[in-house]
Amino acid sequence: MDFFLKAMELARLGFHVFPMSDNAHGVPHADLRKQATDDSAMLSVWSRQYPGAAVGVEVGERSGLMLLVVADPTGLQTVRQLHANGRDFGRAPLSTTFSNGMCVWFRYVPGVLDTVLNDAREILPGVSVLTTGDWIRAPDGVRKANALGTTWLEPPWITPPPTPPKWLLKLIAEHAEVAAGRAVEAAP
Repeated sequence: MDFFLKAMELARLGFHVFPMSDNAHGVPHADLRKQATDDSAMLSVWSRQYPGAAVGVEVGERSGLMLLVVADPTGLQTVRQLHANGRDFGRAPLSTTFSNGMCVWFRYVPGVLDTVLNDAREILPGVSVLTTGDWIRAPDGVRKANALGTTWLEPPWITPPPTPPKWLLKLIAEHAEVAAGRAVEAAP
């Protein structure tokens, strides 16, 4: 799928997108992530400038997204423990990561994590939160047998991102308070 079609698929959902180099590291073209948009005219221009580009997605307030990134294997074990203790994410868009982990796509909640320091995004072992100021490479397609790269397990055009469960919002808020306390203690 070319850049324009893939970008529009996400832009129609209100996600702000931008062109990225088509490699595992996903370096944005000329730092275009700061210009991420859902405007079809701009996406058309970029599709001519960067025809083979991958699609990057801006996370946070403008796109209305907050992502939970679950690393393999530590994060997957943490999620299993959460489920065993009755803490479920509910039905949400899911995608794979390059490292065999997964991303859970939630609706952005203003102020939930925007104050957390860059190094304090890991809220549980192997589980991190991405929000305003972050970005992610969009999955390459819907999962097929033996597919390589990032793929959708449950795409957002089928299952829209839900509001994060209350237990998760509380956990993030508690983590933010602890991280803020550490920053104050470390200040001169």
